[in-house]
Parts: sequence; structure tokens; C-alpha cells
Amino acid sequence: MGWQDKVNDKLSYNVNANFTYNKNKMDKISAAGASYYDKGFSDTPVITRTSVGHSVGEFFGYKAIGVFQNQAQVNSTPALPGTIPGDLIFSDVNGDKQIDASDRTYLGNPNPPFIYGMNFGLKYSDFDFNLFCQGVAGNKIFNANRMLRYQTENYDLDFYKHRWHGEGTSNTHPSAVMSNPTTPNSYYVESGSYFRVKTVQLGYTIPSLLVKRIGVEKVRFYLNAENPLTLFGYNGFTPEISSSDPLMSGVDRGVYPLSSVYSFGVNLVF
Repeated sequence: MGWQDKVNDKLSYNVNANFTYNKNKMDKISAAGASYYDKGFSDTPVITRTSVGHSVGEFFGYKAIGVFQNQAQVNSTPALPGTIPGDLIFSDVNGDKQIDASDRTYLGNPNPPFIYGMNFGLKYSDFDFNLFCQGVAGNKIFNANRMLRYQTENYDLDFYKHRWHGEGTSNTHPSAVMSNPTTPNSYYVESGSYFRVKTVQLGYTIPSLLVKRIGVEKVRFYLNAENPLTLFGYNGFTPEISSSDPLMSGVDRGVYPLSSVYSFGVNLVF
């Protein structure tokens, strides 16, 4: 959708917006008798599951419902072998009073259902302004950085502040020394929604009567900013996670963020 208007001889503006609704579903898998296809890393073979009736590359694992506070709670609650206080509590999905592979479930969709963008332009006398924003909403990210860096590399600040470090300290974030850090579960699944100011530009064009005296048709100065602001809640460097493998889309294992670039320029027309 777009709208443009000239208010008077000095002031004009334009507004353009786009919106996309995205949905996909797996109807059939070619392998004989197969109803799903799993994908992961060599040390964590199943992170996503693509199955008939679901979207491509949905995250798959255990559903975390809390954190074990003490050994008595570990002894009285279904848990994976070797569980200790500070580990995550996983949901007994099938109700058989034990936690095993059959309790894994779908944890979120990396494919954004909503994709949008907006462009706004304004011109007043010899000044011009342009703003371009874009974003996505409703998708999920699998924070594999948290899963694979346990006990070997630095933790992110959110984890450090909210981690379990003794009974009663946290019921949402596990301990830094939990026994099963590489077990895919919902704790690593976070919101992938974001809003980004992609480009902002402010320009000034010197009146033509002044520049024509020196043999120039047009002189325009401008200030430009690329990616100056991104709003998101994900505990990673960037919420824009890409992958060459569509079955691992949204899995963040050290994705490098976009840089913010600020520049100044001059346009000359002879």
C-alpha cells in the first residue's frame, strides 16, 4: 500500500507499507514409510523435526517447566538419568511417570508468520528525509549458543543475572553446572520477533540558482544511517538468523550481527 501527497509548493510526503502473512505445512515426505525428518549437529543430532502436518524445521525437544531446587525434589519427580539440583524440570508429556525420548514435543516454529516493512519520505523546501523500517513477528529462535557453550565459554548477561545458584534463586534459568546442557528443550527457544530501523537519511539540496553560477546543476549533502536501531528480546547478538539449510533455519550457533554504518556524502550533478 502506498500514499503520496503534495501539500503545497514546499511540502510533500509519501508513505508506503507492505505486509506478508507466511504459512507452510509439510504434506509428504518422499522416503518410503517416513513421517518425519530430524536435523541437528553431530553432538546434538535432533534439534528440529520436519513432519507431515507441521511446518518445515520446527524445534523439537523437551518442554522445560521449572528448575529442580533440591535433591528431594529430584528424587520425587520424573527426570532424566543423572539429574541434579539446578537442572531443568521437563514435562512428562505422555504421563508415564518417567522422562525419556517419547516426552519430546514441538517447541516452536522458526518461520515468521508475519513479515512487514514501511517507508516514509518527506520533502520540505530544500530538505528531504527518508526512513525505512522492517521486521518480523511470531517466529522462534533456538539459542544453540547457550546450549553448546555450557561450562566451556562465557555466558550471556541475562543468564548470569538470573541463573540458579542455590535453592530458591531461580525457577526459570538453570544452574551454570547442570548435568544435561546439550539436551534440546524449550529453555533454549526464544522469541525471534524484531523491529529494525533499516535506513535513515537526511538531505539538503543547495538552491539551484546558487550552484549554477559555478557550473553545477545540483549539489546535495546528506547524512545516512544503516541499521542504527533494532528492537528485540532475544538473548543473542541478532534476531535475524539465517541458514543455508532450511531445516536448521532459526538455529543460532554464533551468527554474526549486521553492522551499523553511519556516513556522510555529497551528490553532484553537472
